[in-house]
Amino acid sequence: IFHMNVILGLVSLFAVKSLLPNIKPSGETIRVNWIAFSLLALGTGSLQLFLDRGQHFQWFDSNLILALFVVAVASLFIYLVVLIATKDKTVLHLGLLKDFAFLMGNFANILLMGTLYGALMLKVFYLQWILGFTVLQSGIYQAVLGGSMLIFTLISGFLTDKINPRWLVVVGLPICVYSLMLSTELNLHSSMETILIVGIIMGAGMAIVSTPLYVAIFATIKRSDMAAASVLNSYLIVMSGGVSLSVVTILLMHRIDVNSIHLANAVTPYNHAVLNAIAANPDLAIAAAYEQIARQGAMFAFADVWYLIALAMVLIAAYLPFMKRAKQDEPDEF
Repeated sequence: IFHMNVILGLVSLFAVKSLLPNIKPSGETIRVNWIAFSLLALGTGSLQLFLDRGQHFQWFDSNLILALFVVAVASLFIYLVVLIATKDKTVLHLGLLKDFAFLMGNFANILLMGTLYGALMLKVFYLQWILGFTVLQSGIYQAVLGGSMLIFTLISGFLTDKINPRWLVVVGLPICVYSLMLSTELNLHSSMETILIVGIIMGAGMAIVSTPLYVAIFATIKRSDMAAASVLNSYLIVMSGGVSLSVVTILLMHRIDVNSIHLANAVTPYNHAVLNAIAANPDLAIAAAYEQIARQGAMFAFADVWYLIALAMVLIAAYLPFMKRAKQDEPDEF
């Protein structure tokens, strides 16, 4: 099924070649610091594998995960040393973070993308693991959410040029939080219609927030630094996504254990409901009780993590005072 991405990639390549203008070379030769690039690639790749496979291998109990962590830390540290020593700007232009508005914008974007990735991953797990939805039903949910984001991205993109972008964030942020709070109220009997409504609301909120946020991030960046700023922003988003997925997974597993223990404590010989159930068929009753404890514990765990994601998303509001409208510079000649 992943081969479908090849077709979409070819369509995107054709669109880029057709729509983007050819930029005349300036005559200046840019020399890439391949040592810095290799260190960054090695450190980033090792860190991504560490975050992705850590939970599966019980983190530092595994020699593989420990080795990946050491390689990631060492490579990124040496990269920073090389970056400072050579003042290299060809790989990542970290000097752009001296722009306070750009720095705060990236922090806000990291929070937004991190919570988005975490919330989407949780919802897919919830649908297939807890509610027993098929892959097709889960895909329908993601398609509806994506369609909602597409429609509201067009709307927010139009409004960003008309009004101050911070007002769109003021409107979209509560919608995102509201959709996450609705997710915390889902239960084992939630219908497909309810799930889709929550997805539509979440998609709308994310689109309304993300579009003006992207515009505001680059509002104070010079046109000559725009490419470097875009690379840095994309790198931070990718890293935030990996960290977010790992943190969400750790929190989910922890809350499942905690909630399951609390629920299991209610299954005692002094509970009349338990005694009545066991009296009929002890083996079947114990198996059914175990299954219900596992499902209920997981359901409450998902709700707990969605609540924490909603709290993290509220922190994006701290960026509002620093949001600026992009300056309307005269276009460059190509």
